[in-house]
Amino acid sequence: MKKENLVIDEGMKSYAFCNELAELMCGKCEETFYCKPEHQKMDWRRHSSHCKSIADKRKEHLEYKRTRKT
Repeated sequence: MKKENLVIDEGMKSYAFCNELAELMCGKCEETFYCKPEHQKMDWRRHSSHCKSIADKRKEHLEYKRTRKT
């Protein structure tokens, strides 16, 4: 399994790419799920801009929370 694919413990989600149950999660945005690594690769062109946007927002939020604690 590649680094960008994480198995989630809390259950499986359906993913519209193939309508199969998906248990692999994009490790960057942690919002998109895939049933197999091949489908993640096939979907990367469509997913990449959304993925980067979500990951950047998550990073900004975590940095904000970290600075508020000090």
